[in-house]
Amino acid sequence: MRFVRTTPLLLLVLLFVTCRSNRAVVNNGGAPDPRWSAVDSLQRLGQFATALERTEALLSEARAAGDWRNEYRAWHYRSAFLPVIGRSNDSALMAMEARAAEAPVPLKQLLHSAVAEGWWQRYQSDRWRIMERTELGTPTSDPETWTQGQFMAKVI
Repeated sequence: MRFVRTTPLLLLVLLFVTCRSNRAVVNNGGAPDPRWSAVDSLQRLGQFATALERTEALLSEARAAGDWRNEYRAWHYRSAFLPVIGRSNDSALMAMEARAAEAPVPLKQLLHSAVAEGWWQRYQSDRWRIMERTELGTPTSDPETWTQGQFMAKVI
């Protein structure tokens, strides 16, 4: 009988002690990559076209080396720089979508998520215009003609 009363108390104390223990955060190896530091400094200076050129070079380098982390980072930076220099982000999303179809496993999921987020943001910013569109006879690949259903299919 006494064992039945002390067991839950003992388990509660054990749970409390294990939950309070601190675990060290793993550091990925020290100093930041100087290649990306150059891109970040160009971005801070407002030289987005030059930063995009460096990002494109890093993207092709990472893709050739099979470095999915830097490739994803380059895709992310690329999609941020394109609208700033006056080009449509739709082309970046479509390129990411094409790469996601053939990418290896961790990169594939990350790109699919980024593409869905990009199409969702595009839908949210133009929602009032998209809701007034009528369905075309044949679907096109141009986002300027997509209806709400087509945007939702892309997002999902």
